Amino acid sequence: MLKSFGKDFIIYGISSSISKFIGLFLIPLYTRTFSVEEYGSMDIILTVFSFACILTMMQLESAVARYFYSAKNEKEQNILISTALWFIIIASVVLVIFLTLSSGFISFKLFDSLRYEKVIFIAALIIPAANLNSLFSIVIRFKKKALHFLFFQALQVFITLTLTVFLILEIKTGIIGVFYGMLVGFLVSALSMLYYLKNKILITINFSELKKMLRYSLPLMPAVAGGWINSYINRFVMLGYMSVIEVGIFAVALKIASIFQLFGAGFRMAWPPFFWDNYENNKDHKELFVNLQQYISMIVLFFVVIITLFSKEIIIIVTTEAYLSSHDLVGILSLSLALSTIISPITSIGPSITKKTEYNTMIYFFSVAVNVLSLFILVPLIGLVGVAHSLLLGSLTLVILGWYNSEKLYLVNFNKGAMILNLTITLIIVFINLYFDIDIMLRGIIFSGLLIILLLKNYKNVITLYKTNI
Repeated sequence: MLKSFGKDFIIYGISSSISKFIGLFLIPLYTRTFSVEEYGSMDIILTVFSFACILTMMQLESAVARYFYSAKNEKEQNILISTALWFIIIASVVLVIFLTLSSGFISFKLFDSLRYEKVIFIAALIIPAANLNSLFSIVIRFKKKALHFLFFQALQVFITLTLTVFLILEIKTGIIGVFYGMLVGFLVSALSMLYYLKNKILITINFSELKKMLRYSLPLMPAVAGGWINSYINRFVMLGYMSVIEVGIFAVALKIASIFQLFGAGFRMAWPPFFWDNYENNKDHKELFVNLQQYISMIVLFFVVIITLFSKEIIIIVTTEAYLSSHDLVGILSLSLALSTIISPITSIGPSITKKTEYNTMIYFFSVAVNVLSLFILVPLIGLVGVAHSLLLGSLTLVILGWYNSEKLYLVNFNKGAMILNLTITLIIVFINLYFDIDIMLRGIIFSGLLIILLLKNYKNVITLYKTNI
């Protein structure tokens, strides 16, 4: 079973995250072409764009995933898909009209200037194409068309990457070239998938089906919005206390750390079909989930440590001297994203199983409250480091409360001892790197010692998983 999950993660998870790797891959280009202020402004606009996509999707893609396999036949699947599709299109178009008409106002409110009015206008146009891309990707993935899925993802990446590089380097468009590249890439990919799935698309909205999907998806909306706030509200707090330049410094550190967010996005693509299939059809699914949680947590936290210890070298390689100070933040941001995007979905399965997703909403809002309250307390005191601390506190709150609530609703008996040990070691390394300037030799010694400890602690789990071929 673990081999099956690994295959799904590689094919569906990683390939679905390839498009998100574009921003990470292009960091050297961005940081050598744009000023720190321009990079910070681009990050803020992308932040607003991501929230707009959340609003217009309404988590209907999650509802499609939830009810896809429970549909009695292909006709019911087509009605499910088509109803979600047309509702998302309508919501997206309405929001696009609002954003394009108010792009100047938004630019002035965010940057005290109309300089980015056209950029915001183009960013708004991306929303429908990005949303359709997300919905169609879910459908193709659940149809288990791996090669087709990979092709469409690669198509979107290729177009976005090549066009962005051309516009920035050859046409000298500035940051608007980034958004033109995204627009064309998402549009071509979405239209190609629409043609591929044309036999599954009906010109209809089934209001009974829509009501069922919204009953499932809307309770998830505040939780997902809370997750966005947990990750991105700090940009707007920083704008209140700092300059856009400092936002740019933070954005570079977060972009390096976002490799965990990207793998987390891939994990979330592979996890639902694997999770629901085993929950419904595998009587030993609890044991499987426990082993999977231990194994993944060990690997993820280990890679957090690697990136933490060598964050300075990473920043030097991929950026310029203007961004060097961002290396202090990479470790703590990596841990925050690893906890919230990879570990939390595994240990918070209870509400989904018991169909009590409103608990996710309450937990997310509480974690958001911790994050936001910490921001207003810590940022005036310690600046950018306070932003990173606040994000970590929010992520820890999310994992701890989500784990506790999940076990109350549906007892799996995840191994708390192993998680506490691995997390404690990781926290120690992260804070040493944050507050002490340790040389490369000492970092190598710390890394080697940690590797030995993790191997000694977890080798039994790894061997057991390997021998049983779970």
